[in-house]
Amino acid sequence: MSFITFKAPIKDGMIEIPAEYKQALSGTDQVEVTISTQFNTAKTGLIAKLLKNPIVVDDFVPLSREEVHDRNR
Repeated sequence: MSFITFKAPIKDGMIEIPAEYKQALSGTDQVEVTISTQFNTAKTGLIAKLLKNPIVVDDFVPLSREEVHDRNR
C-alpha cells in the first residue's frame, strides 16, 4: 500500500487529482480516501458566527440529557 498526500480544491463536489499523481494512480481500480477539511471562516455561515458570538438569553436553562432525547413530546 502506498500513500499520496495533496491539497486540492473542491469544485462541484469533485476533488481533482493533481497531474503529478495521475500517472501513479492509472491502472488503480480503487482508492481509499481520507478527508481533512480546512474551513474558510468567512464562508462558514451563521453557525460559526453564533459559536464565536453566542446570543445571551436571560434565565436560559439548557435541556437535560433526558429532555433532549425524550421522544414523547
